[in-house]
Amino acid sequence: MTQVMRMQPVISLTPAVFSTGTTESEEIACETSKQTSIDEYLKSKKVWNNNDSRSQAIHRKIGLMMALDNQPLTSVENTGFNNLINHLEPRYSLPSRTYFSQTITPQLYMELKNKISIKLKKANHISFSSDIWTCPTSHESFISLSGHCIDKDINRIDVVLHASHFSESHTGVSISEKLESMWDSWKIQVERRHLLVRDGASNMVKGINLAEIPSSHCTIHLLQLVVSDSIMSENIVIDVLAKCRRLVTCFNHSSLACNNFKKIQQ
Repeated sequence: MTQVMRMQPVISLTPAVFSTGTTESEEIACETSKQTSIDEYLKSKKVWNNNDSRSQAIHRKIGLMMALDNQPLTSVENTGFNNLINHLEPRYSLPSRTYFSQTITPQLYMELKNKISIKLKKANHISFSSDIWTCPTSHESFISLSGHCIDKDINRIDVVLHASHFSESHTGVSISEKLESMWDSWKIQVERRHLLVRDGASNMVKGINLAEIPSSHCTIHLLQLVVSDSIMSENIVIDVLAKCRRLVTCFNHSSLACNNFKKIQQ
């Protein structure tokens, strides 16, 4: 019996045979996705502008760090600090110390001054303390003014209002004019000035009297004068202090003596 062979249908070699099943619209979407990813990558590597909100936020944090920790403005020029900032956020460009001194620091100062002004305006009466001192290294003189008051909730408020350069002669008239200038900058009227605590220097007493504000000699300063005068009035104490100074001078000027002393202590 003869078996009939059936022919299988021939598959025509059209482009559809070699297709992966992806439509044209899907291919366009894939290309768009790739392009978007590249754009996002490039955007993530782009350095922020100095006025970018993210840059401004970091500027502020660095400025606060220098103010709170009493760090010099040159901190932003230190190699180690720059390396740290670049590691934490490569897109952030650290400005120069001039930018911090002329832009960020004044901004922070005005923000803080406005907050303090709001608190002081609510106080009916404000007491003050003031002193004049000279820096031992720069030999520049300064005058300070601190404010002290109590708010409506009986919370004590203590703020340093000024630490101002005082290049003028330290006469009573100059001190009075300086105090008036500092009060005016905070808009503290005469009727709200309750009392000023001072030291016993004659020029300070005269300056405060000219400013027409009640004053009181600082109790702690008086106590310090009493203790100092009582100690230095005893010859035996003077002799002991003189011997101590000679011992300290010896070790400060001789590294050999200092090393021997450390060995003895061990």
